[in-house]
Amino acid sequence: MALSWGSKHSENLRVGDVIKIKERVPADCVVLNSTCVEGDIYIKTDQLDGETDWKQKSAIHLLEKVYNESFNKNDAEFYKHFQHCTFIDSDEPNKNIYKFSGKVNIAKVGFNLFEGVSEDNCLWANTKVTTGSVQALVI
Repeated sequence: MALSWGSKHSENLRVGDVIKIKERVPADCVVLNSTCVEGDIYIKTDQLDGETDWKQKSAIHLLEKVYNESFNKNDAEFYKHFQHCTFIDSDEPNKNIYKFSGKVNIAKVGFNLFEGVSEDNCLWANTKVTTGSVQALVI
């Protein structure tokens, strides 16, 4: 399976799409991994809340660990695995950018791994990534 990053208008994105973000965030997303150390990135939210300070966001540690250790940054293998055995349950959509609750479940033969997902792992539509690039799941 070859993974290719194409161009897609934000109105054509769907929940569950895995996207690569280099600057403007086109839809609400959960960070899967990033090009930055330890999966941490910074975003600007001034379009949403008027605040000009950068906010730190983090990749979901469980997925970052699986990606780095198991797949040696092989995008195609990671996303093939991700699509078949990973689920994210979350709150119903709402307008509160300071609260988010969910969990990620990685199901493999013989075991399940869980991790909580919070607003620290989320990127909101119309914010801007200021460091590196991010691979994220549209929620």
